[in-house]
Amino acid sequence: MAMLAGVALLAPCAAASADPIVWNGPVVSFTKPDFADPTLPVNQDRLTSDVWLTRDDFFPLFNIAIEPDYTGGSPADTEWAFGPTQPGNPGPISATNYANLAFTSFVLSLDAQIGENAVRYGPGVVHLITDDIYVNVRFTSWTKGPGGGGFSYVRSTPGQPPVPEPGSAMLLLAGILAGAAARHLRFQARAVA
Repeated sequence: MAMLAGVALLAPCAAASADPIVWNGPVVSFTKPDFADPTLPVNQDRLTSDVWLTRDDFFPLFNIAIEPDYTGGSPADTEWAFGPTQPGNPGPISATNYANLAFTSFVLSLDAQIGENAVRYGPGVVHLITDDIYVNVRFTSWTKGPGGGGFSYVRSTPGQPPVPEPGSAMLLLAGILAGAAARHLRFQARAVA
């Protein structure tokens, strides 16, 4: 019975829903040099186990984790938003404002002029679809045409996990103590019997 009380006390600590994740941690930089082999991990920005961004010697980005090279919809499992292609007034182009942004493919988000617009279009947001993660991104370089496939950007990283509210921490502690008390009572009952 005490064990059940411990489980009941732990239940409120579970997540109520799977909300999208916004990466708002420190910014990191990624660079894939011109003519660098996209199949080498050092030339892939491995955001999650599902999304590894890179580029061949020409063409746009692709997700080498799940596609062998660029296809018309690449990078697979991502969608992008940049300010100049947003309809209306969506507010800031930021991962925290994801709900107000219109996402599309990488190429369309840059008006199908990637070499001209990747850097010029300023801050953007990439949505990692399977993982439901939103990441701030700003391209700092893009090699045009068949010039080697180089690119660089800065992007956000995962933030720190939230600290449990004091009430949740107390419920967790109470559940642990209730479980320990139940084990102690069972041990004493066996010792007496």
